[in-house]
Amino acid sequence: MKIPGKVLRDRRGEGYLRTVVLILILCLILSVALAESLLVGTVHGARSRMRFQVDSWLQSHAVATFDALKRGTGYGGRLDEEDIRRGVLTALGYGPDGSGTKAFGDERGVHVRCSEPEVRVDLYPDAVQVTVSVRTRGYAYLFGAVRILPDVRIRVRAVYALREGTAP
Repeated sequence: MKIPGKVLRDRRGEGYLRTVVLILILCLILSVALAESLLVGTVHGARSRMRFQVDSWLQSHAVATFDALKRGTGYGGRLDEEDIRRGVLTALGYGPDGSGTKAFGDERGVHVRCSEPEVRVDLYPDAVQVTVSVRTRGYAYLFGAVRILPDVRIRVRAVYALREGTAP
């Protein structure tokens, strides 16, 4: 739709309706783009928090296992995948069986709900790899409760490997 300059500068009022409609459409497009960028930022923040929580739990688990090894008590000689899975789910705020929903949000009316966590633990002779995947659903409150972001899965991967020279 081409709008000539004469219509926008018309003093008789014929061009004002088109100008108002054009400005309203531009405002709507900008508000939707802003809401989507806020949602994407909130999802990235949720992913960063998940990565930090997985790293923290695995580090504390490794320290506890190493302390038990030094004392000679409570270490079975191998890591238990199910124990790591339950511990990671609990550290993320879900039940040990993966039940529950975790919500992230801010004061701007942008909320992200994470549910259906899947934890995969791979044990190697000199490494542990934990992959966590959760389903997210994003909401932004612009004109009532409007869901803007489609359901996506956030994936966090943490790999801990024994490096040369670090073993006692």
